[in-house]
Amino acid sequence: MMAAACKDNETNQQQLLAVPEVAQRLLYLLEVKVKGQGKQIKSSCLSLLYEISLTEAGRVALVERMDLVRLILALFPLMKSSNRYNNTAAVVLNNIALEKQAKIALRNKIDGILPALEDLLSKGTAASIVGVACTTATNLAADVRIRNKMAANSSMWQALTKLVACYSATGQTQTLADVLGLCVNISSGVDTACLASLDVSTTTAAWGVLAKSSVSSAGSGEGSGGKATTHQGDGDQTSSHNSTDDDSSSSPAGEQSGEQERDITVRTLVLLSNILPVNSASVDVMSENHRAEKIVEFTKCQDCLIYKPALKCLSALTRSSHDVRLLVVENKGLSMLLSRLKDEDEAVAGNAALCLSHLTKDNTQLVGKHSDGKQTLAGSVCSRLVKTNIVQKLLTLARDG
Repeated sequence: MMAAACKDNETNQQQLLAVPEVAQRLLYLLEVKVKGQGKQIKSSCLSLLYEISLTEAGRVALVERMDLVRLILALFPLMKSSNRYNNTAAVVLNNIALEKQAKIALRNKIDGILPALEDLLSKGTAASIVGVACTTATNLAADVRIRNKMAANSSMWQALTKLVACYSATGQTQTLADVLGLCVNISSGVDTACLASLDVSTTTAAWGVLAKSSVSSAGSGEGSGGKATTHQGDGDQTSSHNSTDDDSSSSPAGEQSGEQERDITVRTLVLLSNILPVNSASVDVMSENHRAEKIVEFTKCQDCLIYKPALKCLSALTRSSHDVRLLVVENKGLSMLLSRLKDEDEAVAGNAALCLSHLTKDNTQLVGKHSDGKQTLAGSVCSRLVKTNIVQKLLTLARDG
């Protein structure tokens, strides 16, 4: 009855939570273990919270009137359950995470929640619930303080790395995209020390995703549409859920599958582009076994969302690895880099220029099939560049930069 009274009625939502003891009783009913008819009462409590969480005024009232940490810790176990609670509990939690006041309230308390979140992500939770949990964490991580605390948590990274490997292997693409979205978010705009100390298993798992990608250099068209997001801003990822059921798409299955693979490829490349510039061990991993060939392939893609992070990855690899620098030259990478210098995106042009500078500073003498007398790699590259209008392009960049 209370849920019906609160449906689409912000005034009733606020007045109900203002009644003394209501918030405490709701928390108690969520926390207590029940059997029989008690389960129906708990389900009714969740339905009430769900209706309240759908409105901004309701979410603000929840944050102001309830112990937020206690509420979240009560919802996590319900999300793990295999009964009717889990979907509703997951949606309630995600809706609360959208509220700015909730993020502010949790800034200094998130450490008390992270262990329960890690447990939810690591112990047999249904894939659909893992996806919502990652979306919730992504929404919370829009706050830079919370994001940095998540990024510094090695246990969370371990859990997420295992999920990336698991869902990549099983082909559960939607959940994989959600997990990668969280990985990208907590690796963007954070203290670089967190990423510098990151275990290489995360990079290895990310490579496992890219190795399966069928996104080719033909791409899907520069600036193509779709729902891909790099999660680098401070905005929320997902709006309030208006239903506890999954939304169905009217797009053809093939088109939807292609867009999802593109999203996954973009997110994986952005994750690596955040890690590689500051993590030398990960650079070593990506420089082995011809893995950089795939990165070079992505830099030739026509989709800017793909080639932009790929170029950032390549600039980190060419800075440290002679083999990668040689690979770029062998795979017609010079022409690609020259074309990227003209890109309107300053980050793209800048990383292309960095790659070229790394190539022109490599004084390793070429041997075998690459040998031309005593020519170095830098000499070979420069001899090719002088036949182009590279100087004019670099002067233009310097003038405009």
